[in-house]
Amino acid sequence: PTWNNYILSAIEGKTKEVMRFINSILGYLLIPGAPAKKFFVFGTAPDSGKSVFCDFLSFLLVDENISGVELHEFQRNFMFSAIAGKVANVAMDLPDEPVPKKAASRLKASSGRDKIEMEKKHQSSFKLGIETKFVFGTNSPIKLTKYDKAFYNRMIIVPFMYSVPEEEQNWELLDDLKAERDFIVTKAMKAVMKLRKKNYVFPIIEASAKLHREWSRPETE
Repeated sequence: PTWNNYILSAIEGKTKEVMRFINSILGYLLIPGAPAKKFFVFGTAPDSGKSVFCDFLSFLLVDENISGVELHEFQRNFMFSAIAGKVANVAMDLPDEPVPKKAASRLKASSGRDKIEMEKKHQSSFKLGIETKFVFGTNSPIKLTKYDKAFYNRMIIVPFMYSVPEEEQNWELLDDLKAERDFIVTKAMKAVMKLRKKNYVFPIIEASAKLHREWSRPETE
């Protein structure tokens, strides 16, 4: 009940559709590989519970399987050596500034499992394909220094749109979710099995689609 109440209070939409949407995403983030060629952005209200979701994800995956490279740092070759081999890269505090073209291009390539040029200290640069999933959190729309439709096509927005007043926040929410982990993971695994049968085409709720249309609209329009 904690999981259901938490998600339904954070995301607008019909109960079954919202839970199918979020369970599919969680299940996908827990499995090996990155077959969907998507990345996920949690936004945009502050104090809306999006960080709790990713703290719970980190708990399930175990910290050693997660990197935390911020999107704007993707333009640096050596940053990808910290990402390679991880199940997920989770960075929940993106700055409110346009994403550099090189960083956007590399996220697009890496989420598509293309080979990425990277560096390690005292070694020549090399190219390596990675199968890491990418999760970001932001309090503002993601904009690019140069518009790239393909970048937005890779993005799935998880709409945490309601700030919770401090006096109403549940400071034990993460512990309560951990206590329900068997139920939550079972639901997520059932959802991702259905997702696999649909070739990893995610069910998208209207609140997510609406934000996606707004964020991906060219500024010239």
